[in-house]
Amino acid sequence: DGGGDGDDDDDFLVCCGKDLSSAPFCVPLVMLRAVQNRVAAWWSLLAERQWFAQCVAEFIGTFMIVVIGVGSVCSAVLTQQQGLWHVATVWGFGVGLAIYCTASISGAHLNPAISLAFAIFRPRQFRPYKLIPYVVAQMAGAIAGGFVNLAMYSTYIDEYENTNNITRGEPSSVVTASMFGEYFPNPGVPYTAESVSITRALLTEAWGTAI
Repeated sequence: DGGGDGDDDDDFLVCCGKDLSSAPFCVPLVMLRAVQNRVAAWWSLLAERQWFAQCVAEFIGTFMIVVIGVGSVCSAVLTQQQGLWHVATVWGFGVGLAIYCTASISGAHLNPAISLAFAIFRPRQFRPYKLIPYVVAQMAGAIAGGFVNLAMYSTYIDEYENTNNITRGEPSSVVTASMFGEYFPNPGVPYTAESVSITRALLTEAWGTAI
């Protein structure tokens, strides 16, 4: 009919020849070949546009940052070695290593805020249609990294909570919860919510993220 796939027709003729009685056995092979051709075509398209490789790089880079950075926080809390310098140094090493590994592939955004900024202010360098795939890859990498840290430290977290009479869900559990996220006020710093207003804390977060 002019709209079919010539390769598929050729595969059918090669498989069955002139003996149409073997056609039922050839059909699955021809269908499999057609699927392989379609997958190869899509893979070639992804490789040509580099979407797949770039998203994988963003996933791996964000995964590395969370595993190394959050892992350092977990170690600091559980060992009572909460020196800011030690944690910041490991975080910096993790970010630098992630950038080194992914910059040549995806640009090493490794943060939805960075991707959003590029999409808005540098649309020629970073096409806006890449924003959602990048953010999805980054979020997936961060979640996977957090899961790895939780799996590695879960028994130690349980022991720490039992030793310090911490019940999950209670206000005191913010100490162990802070291993995986930011809390205000910071349970590791001796000040209260009255010392730093929510507005000031919000502006500080915005400033730190911008830097």
